[in-house]
Amino acid sequence: MKNFLCALVAFLLTAPMWAQKYTTKDIKGNWKLVTYNVHGASLDVMSGKATLTEKDDSPLMAAMGPKLIADMESYTDNLRMSSLEITEDTFTQIIFDFMRNGTYKLTEEKGQQFISANFDNGTKDEIAFKFIDGKLCLFSVKGPKQYIYTKL
Repeated sequence: MKNFLCALVAFLLTAPMWAQKYTTKDIKGNWKLVTYNVHGASLDVMSGKATLTEKDDSPLMAAMGPKLIADMESYTDNLRMSSLEITEDTFTQIIFDFMRNGTYKLTEEKGQQFISANFDNGTKDEIAFKFIDGKLCLFSVKGPKQYIYTKL
């Protein structure tokens, strides 16, 4: 029994080390935006349909929910032009009429991986990322935005 408990504790302590670590090879390529999530709503860029993702029965959400959905759906055509290109050392993200281009490196903090980018306009950003069902998910650490891409 004592050996079993020791083995169990050892397993639990080392299990986080088996978490998937992504490399440049994993994220490199051309990507197409398929889903955009923000403020409790999700837009399927291909179908143009938005849905509320957080259950909120408040009177405010009852009043604002339909407007939020309509606003998100109105951006569909613009978001369909969005793309992401990642090479060995450059990161280029185009969202409608906004482009971010620069160099990057992969970093990690507390088990979360980041794309640490230095953009050509002098700005920097830490973009959290992970893969879900083979799709590259980018999370803004500055706000509630999430961009989900599929590889071309």
